[in-house]
Amino acid sequence: MIKEKLLSLSTGELIKLAEHHAIAVDDDTERTALITLLYEELLLELNNKAINAYLKRYLFDNYTKNDGPVFNFPKQYHEQTLYFLLRDPYWVFVYWEIEEKVRLTSLAANNFRGFFLRLSSLTEGEDGVNFEHTDVTIDASAVAYGQQFIQLASPEKSHSLALFADFDGVEAMIMVSQLIPGINTGMASTNDDTAAQLCGLS
Repeated sequence: MIKEKLLSLSTGELIKLAEHHAIAVDDDTERTALITLLYEELLLELNNKAINAYLKRYLFDNYTKNDGPVFNFPKQYHEQTLYFLLRDPYWVFVYWEIEEKVRLTSLAANNFRGFFLRLSSLTEGEDGVNFEHTDVTIDASAVAYGQQFIQLASPEKSHSLALFADFDGVEAMIMVSQLIPGINTGMASTNDDTAAQLCGLS
């Protein structure tokens, strides 16, 4: 884990690492502040690498390397999926694809009112775990897939995402993403039950 590794380093090693990543520090910089700066920088680099790899795989129509053959990547994979990737502490990239049968069945229902994404955040306080939700309407009337960036108001909170269909106020969950930990919560993974609870599904 990134934060555990940073905690194991000496202050001198942390300063050298900060200089390597062009992070400005001085003799007055506290060790805890130095670790926080390094953690955020390393986490950002890690997620940028992940999203760049994702974009190359899924979003480029044509990809040419070393003047070799051109590879035509499909825009749609006909597989129901929801990707929720952290670009930086304040922005996430979302890609969704709804199974065609599910999409058409929903659209044909008389009481269908639309699809939407539910961004959920979690904080733990003295009074227990608190959940907050923000809904983002998406247009899946023409195609079953889409993508967009969503801004996070509080990067220190953990977040998850779910895609719903609205039938006259009755919400039907289609799929739920993994949980993205907040920037101060470490890199621990979370099971599907916690992600479902985060989206108000349990």
